Amino acid sequence: MDRLPRIKNILKNLGVKPERIELDTTIQSLKFIPEDIEDFLTSYEKEFNIDMVEFIYTDYFEEEIPLIYFVVEQIGKMVNAQNKNAEMKIDITIKHLLDVVKEGKWFKPV
Repeated sequence: MDRLPRIKNILKNLGVKPERIELDTTIQSLKFIPEDIEDFLTSYEKEFNIDMVEFIYTDYFEEEIPLIYFVVEQIGKMVNAQNKNAEMKIDITIKHLLDVVKEGKWFKPV
């Protein structure tokens, strides 16, 4: 089976419609909750036998925090939308996931 349909199948199991998935789709744009991100990454790692030792979750996703802090943080982000010091997270595209499969180990997107 081709690699892209296998990734789409993993995402489908998490409730994502396969037709929404393009090479430039980012995992972040799918608006997963932290548990779904973890499920996706675990399934992806197992499906393709990827060495994820270099993967640092907080480079790509916000740390899981209690709901009240999340709400306060979101309000702060709206108020400070122009804050140039805000930490930027790195997008993970479907294309990058396919490139990682070719390498067999995680590396940061360029």
